[in-house]
Amino acid sequence: MATIERDKSGKVNLDDTTTIYCSIEHAQSIGDHVEYTLKVQRGLANSDKAWTSKKRYSDFVALDTALSITGITLPLPPKKVFGNFDREFVAERKQGLQQYMNVVLSQPFLSSCVHTKRFLDENNYNLNWQELALQQVAMFFRSEPKWEVVEPLPDIGWRIRKRYFNIRPGELPKERYLLAWVCILIHLIIVCDDNRNMPNIVV
Repeated sequence: MATIERDKSGKVNLDDTTTIYCSIEHAQSIGDHVEYTLKVQRGLANSDKAWTSKKRYSDFVALDTALSITGITLPLPPKKVFGNFDREFVAERKQGLQQYMNVVLSQPFLSSCVHTKRFLDENNYNLNWQELALQQVAMFFRSEPKWEVVEPLPDIGWRIRKRYFNIRPGELPKERYLLAWVCILIHLIIVCDDNRNMPNIVV
């Protein structure tokens, strides 16, 4: 079970695997855009653990762009240049965005990834795990001069704190190996192909 630790904050630890539900309650024109109010709830039995989130269509587009790496076709309503504030169009788009979220949340791989979690629960998933993992990987390889990081791989997957990196041995710069790095703040685990005697570490 994966949890987010919150020390001295008074918040209950979160289980990343708990299903999150989302319903778009209403849409309202505000200035030059339409704002959608999302009601989000963690688990069916936790009616007290519900909150609202304000989103624009561009926020859904950003989410869809982030999820596109999976290769899964999602039913995001198309953009429209004119008539964005027509009552019928707003109602139709609201329905389309609800269908889009239903599809995303119905697929465990998509609903559990950090992009979806951050979209629906920004307060609890605002940490940049990619940057943190990269910092820790860089620190680790300072003591392993035979290896170096080539590049971080895209941020996607159901394990929010797990990040992947391309690495290579210094004496064979054309070779590439996959480094899987799990960061949980209080400890770290390195898993890597051991063909080059890459050490596994648990702290």
